[in-house]
Amino acid sequence: MSDEAGTVESAEWHKTACILCECNCGVEVRLGANGRSFERIRGDKAHPASKGYTCEKALRLDHYQNGRAERLLSPMRRRDDGTYEAIDWDTAVREIAERLGAVRDAHGGEAIVYYGGGGQGNHLGGTYGTATRGAFDVRFRTNAVAQEKTGEMLVMGKMFGTPLRGDFANCEVAFFPGKNPWISHSIPHARTTLKAIAAASGVATFEDLGVQMNRYSTLVSYLEKLVWLLTGNLAIPGGQYAMTGIGNMLRMTRNELHPTAAPVSPVVGARIIGGLIPCNILPEEILADHPRRYRAMIVESGNPVNSVADSRKMREAMRALDVSVCIDVFMTETARLSDYVLPATTQFEKFESTFFNFEYPRNVFHLRRPVLAPPDGPLPEPEIHARIVEAAGILDPEVMAALRAAADRGRDEFAAAFAEATRNDPRLGAVGAVVLYRTLGPTLPHGAAAAASLWPMVTRCAQINPDGVERAGFGTGPDAGNRLFDAIVDSPSGVVFTDDTWEATWQRIKTDDGLVHVEIPELLAELAGLANDTPPGDDPLWPMLLSAGERRPFTANTIIRDPAWRKKDREGALRVSTADAATIGLVDGGSAKLTTKRASAVVVVMVDDTLQTGHISLPNGLGLDHLDQSGGRVTTGVGTNEFTAMEDRDPWAGTPWHKTTPARLEAV
Repeated sequence: MSDEAGTVESAEWHKTACILCECNCGVEVRLGANGRSFERIRGDKAHPASKGYTCEKALRLDHYQNGRAERLLSPMRRRDDGTYEAIDWDTAVREIAERLGAVRDAHGGEAIVYYGGGGQGNHLGGTYGTATRGAFDVRFRTNAVAQEKTGEMLVMGKMFGTPLRGDFANCEVAFFPGKNPWISHSIPHARTTLKAIAAASGVATFEDLGVQMNRYSTLVSYLEKLVWLLTGNLAIPGGQYAMTGIGNMLRMTRNELHPTAAPVSPVVGARIIGGLIPCNILPEEILADHPRRYRAMIVESGNPVNSVADSRKMREAMRALDVSVCIDVFMTETARLSDYVLPATTQFEKFESTFFNFEYPRNVFHLRRPVLAPPDGPLPEPEIHARIVEAAGILDPEVMAALRAAADRGRDEFAAAFAEATRNDPRLGAVGAVVLYRTLGPTLPHGAAAAASLWPMVTRCAQINPDGVERAGFGTGPDAGNRLFDAIVDSPSGVVFTDDTWEATWQRIKTDDGLVHVEIPELLAELAGLANDTPPGDDPLWPMLLSAGERRPFTANTIIRDPAWRKKDREGALRVSTADAATIGLVDGGSAKLTTKRASAVVVVMVDDTLQTGHISLPNGLGLDHLDQSGGRVTTGVGTNEFTAMEDRDPWAGTPWHKTTPARLEAV
């Protein structure tokens, strides 16, 4: 390619999306002259949800793609001394399939646990993780959702049988319990506020980590929903709605809601919510002297050693496993404790999507195309899982050839052949995503083979919400799903896939009797018992309450490992109130010794007069390393989960109490 041609190509704007929060705002990226750097980033005005909007974080995504993180370029195998050696893909896949198969054959698939399936911007690969789980009969899984949302999911399941969200675009009152206070309405006078809510034409509510990673989190989720429900704010504009989706996010099954026979984890007996065991029980489930303990773990697009409570225990648990496999872009803290590390392409080097499809009444799905080509070595997750499934010996070559031929002849013929094949061999259905990738995938335009796993999900969406799909412009009948699927594959900025009415929310109440269940007796009993509880922070040994993982303007999930992306507070200072700083003898920019029952470390201090006395906070996304100019690893800040304990968790959902971690602070 000539320099002139390269210049023309690099001047193009590539449509994609931000990957740092669930909004996934559409953005456009212009590459630099080298074809790899993100020279400029701007909002995508053609995106049907964000319409050109983006916050400051998206503008610094080059630090994810091209930052100083330790990029993986080859499969790695751990030696006995803890070092790693590069191996080829065939060797890695063969050995992983053999070792996972050995655990399954000796102890059953329930001895293998799967962690991950995607972060804030990458869920498509997780649909193929279902095939690897199916190949080895994996029964248990978890991910970061179980650190945050499962208490709320439990409440929504019991009350409504379906997840709900708030219509903030049209609300008169916005209620943000546990949200960042600069975007929320404060409620210092409860009675006055309740009167305003009762009289408002619409009250939209969004609870977040300040509630969900705190004491009484499931109870607070319940009380929050009673506020807007009992004031008449369900299924009205500006109120709460039940959305449709492509995927099954935040939803409990009826089996999980069964009063006596709901599934639980094998050792601890923890409740399973939305298919997820609590993250915080992983060390107990692995380290227990129990015949049903987890003996193998697959980690995909996750970093539980850093992000799950009690990092010390999590490290111990990782090394106690018979076999561990990590699929990631970078050599993370979890990867460095895994037996095998498989290199994945970044979220901008492959087709990707998320299932955070929560808009209403017009809901949006965005299949993102690659912005740039990957380097040699890494593979996209669909290909990684396909190779593992093939190595497990699940796929019959003759059946696969027949399905490929049917796909070449047309979608209708393929649909019939696929249904017959999975009916004749249930094992094929268990690895269906990989079957679709290898058969339907090559027929899709734009090189979008990875989108094949979306086809049955989109078809299902058209079947369960035909009116919404029709109003979105995709017609009716059996072909509506195919028309919608084709539009998703063909639309680089995303598509509106359903257009709903407010009455549809009532139709989506999925309790056994179709009614909203206001009373949850066990949570009302917990509420009554609060009168006898001792508030945290009253122990003289631990006089402070640490918020372990505060969101700040330049913190995000742990995929950005290079601290240079943060315009300020690169070290992740501990915020301390002015009064506490004076009492303890701390100064802004100075140091202090932070101690909890799990750990002690010296941290940088930020004196802040907006913080309440007795409260301190560390930002999330720290304790990560990057490479310096000499290739050495440099760690920035202290990981918040060095200070947290796995036993400090909600009794219903197992979510952690990160926002009120007892601590003490000393001058150094």
